[in-house]
Amino acid sequence: MEMGSLIANVDIDTVNKFRQIGLLIGKVFQIQDDLLEITSDTKTMGKSLSSDILLNKKTYLMIQLDIKHPGVLDDIYKSCDGDADLLKKQIKKVLMELGIIDETRKYIECVFDDIYSIISSIPTSNDNVIELIDFIKNRKK
Repeated sequence: MEMGSLIANVDIDTVNKFRQIGLLIGKVFQIQDDLLEITSDTKTMGKSLSSDILLNKKTYLMIQLDIKHPGVLDDIYKSCDGDADLLKKQIKKVLMELGIIDETRKYIECVFDDIYSIISSIPTSNDNVIELIDFIKNRKK
C-alpha cells in the first residue's frame, strides 16, 4: 500500500495513511487465518488445518485464551495426549464456550472499521483498494 502511494507521488499524510492501512490489513489477515484454522474445514481452505494447533503456535486465539483463562490450553494439550483430532475438537469447543471465537470475530470487524475509516479520509478515488479490502474481509479461505 505504502509503495503504491509513494510511486503515485502523493503527499506524506496520504503515504502514512496507506502505510497504516497496509499494517492493519496484514494484521487482520493473519488473525482471520488463525480463526479460519479453528472454524473452517480442510475442503474449504484447501490446506491442512491443524498445523498451528499441533505445533502449539501462539496464534491470536491461543494468546487470548491464555491471557483470559491461564492454564486451560496446557490442560487441553495434556488431556489429548497427542490425538490431533481430539485436540482440535477440544480447543474449538473451549474457544467457542469461552467466547474467544466471537470476541475474535468482533475484533476483526473493528479492525476493518478502522481500515475503512482511514480509506474514507483519503481524498482520492480508492475503488480498487476498497475492492481489495472487501475481498480480504469476505474471504473464506
